[in-house]
Amino acid sequence: MEELLTRLKDPDPARRREAAKLLGALGERKAMPHLVGALRDQDRGVRDAAAEALVRLGGEDVAMEVVGLLGDEDIEVRNLAIDVLVNLGRAALRPVVGELGNSDPDVRKFAADILGWLGEPEATDPLIDALEDPNPNVVCAAVEALGHIGDPKAVGPLKRVCSRLEDARPLVVDALGEIGTPEAIDVLLEAVDRDDPSVALAAVEALGKVGDERALKVLSEKADRSEYNTFTAPVWATALYNIAERCGMDFWDLVEEHGWEELVRQAVLGDEEGEVAEWVKAGLSGKRAGFVVGILAPIAAKLPPELKVSWIDAAEGICVPEALAGLEDLFAEEPQIAYRAVRAVGKTGGAGALDVLVKALESKDMLVRIAAVQALGDLGDSKALSVLWPLTEEDNPDIAQAARKSIERIRYGS
Repeated sequence: MEELLTRLKDPDPARRREAAKLLGALGERKAMPHLVGALRDQDRGVRDAAAEALVRLGGEDVAMEVVGLLGDEDIEVRNLAIDVLVNLGRAALRPVVGELGNSDPDVRKFAADILGWLGEPEATDPLIDALEDPNPNVVCAAVEALGHIGDPKAVGPLKRVCSRLEDARPLVVDALGEIGTPEAIDVLLEAVDRDDPSVALAAVEALGKVGDERALKVLSEKADRSEYNTFTAPVWATALYNIAERCGMDFWDLVEEHGWEELVRQAVLGDEEGEVAEWVKAGLSGKRAGFVVGILAPIAAKLPPELKVSWIDAAEGICVPEALAGLEDLFAEEPQIAYRAVRAVGKTGGAGALDVLVKALESKDMLVRIAAVQALGDLGDSKALSVLWPLTEEDNPDIAQAARKSIERIRYGS
């Protein structure tokens, strides 16, 4: 071991890295202070190797040595110390709890963060005490940590923080959502009516994760009275969808019952995380697909690309009056989308489909024109024959051939 400790100070960083790895593999506890010192090495590879070796050694004694680095002036050293303590797991619990009483508020905050990531229930009481810390950053870290741990005993203390510290309110709401007990839901339902819009919206989001039938009733009533924009609608609509699913109710039935069509459209347009798109796609492939197609028809051209394709596929074959206008709006999109939309019109049919396809024949894009000719065949309407016959004389052989095939399909049903 002495040779490895000497090599840990070698001018060559490669040799220092190798020494750190070997010391960890050998499990030599006498090497611990030397490995802790190596966390300050100038070479990142050496520091990482020392951190891995300390985790391999494990134990509370390692944690006791490493917590002293939480106050280091070098941010990289601090971050590495945090990683080691988190990876040590339960062995780090007591040493880290002790740092909640450190005179440095930054160290107290880091300690609270680590305890949250460790997720050990034994940290609940010390973190509840930390809610009284004079430093708001420490309080906020303790709030988040209690949410990660999820112990119901934290609900009351968290509620008191919500009343006392304005900056912590959105975090308290998130934490209560993670805890998710009936008592936590009660507090969240109160928070929905807060004057602070950020707190109220955070409460809605949290209820979406844990809310029950009571929450669905309260949020539904409030949704009926509220106005939305592309920032708030994704949160509201997703919360209502998630709670409805959890309660075994069909969200789209609720949308129709309450008239939330515009809420859904605003949610789709404001969807930055892709969460809305997921449940909307499910709706487009479900039993209420026709209803969902109709809701999205007015914004078909504004849908994100992937959802646009799903909407076209769902609209195809569903004779929803609103769908025709939405499909027509897509004729000006990139050729691949426009082609799919035109073909969908032919398979959807309905009043006005023939006129819409005749307009598509005026497109400057040859792919779209061919799609329109093919769609006229899909339509199967004999009135389309007067449009198709002249196209058999087109100079473009692809248009002419497509027109002849569409005529055959209309005349002979092939």
